[in-house]
Amino acid sequence: MTPDDAGVAADDIGTVDAAPAAPPVLDVEPNPLPSTTLWRGKYVCAQGLTALKLSLNTVSDSHAVTSVFDFYEHPDNPSFFGQGGAFLMEGTYDPSTGAVVLLPVKWLHYPMVGFWVTVGLDGKIKGAKFTGKVTSASGGSQAGCTTFELKRIQ
Repeated sequence: MTPDDAGVAADDIGTVDAAPAAPPVLDVEPNPLPSTTLWRGKYVCAQGLTALKLSLNTVSDSHAVTSVFDFYEHPDNPSFFGQGGAFLMEGTYDPSTGAVVLLPVKWLHYPMVGFWVTVGLDGKIKGAKFTGKVTSASGGSQAGCTTFELKRIQ
């Protein structure tokens, strides 16, 4: 049977049986997060190497995140003083790039010893790693602070 026998013009055959167009290819793989993730690792500031536990919570379907920054003595830093502390953070997460920016909101537990300031985090999540730089409370550079390295534990 030819196209003319079926009552279909030859020009229409390609559109009738054409395969659907392939979906567009993303330049960057999306990196979605579950509603709550837990991270553990370290950061460096004036007090030296410090242990860090960070909970990261996504807020509904938006790019907003909240977090608790919980710091304490790192076993490789015997000169750490104080009992550690914790503060609330808020920020943004871009699932297309993995970029996370967190700024402090308020203290949840202020350390009993020493003088402490809250800090921010500016980094990227790639798989089970979250790394970047420690920033000031306003997002700029913080004297004495450098980097953080975290691994996802939950």
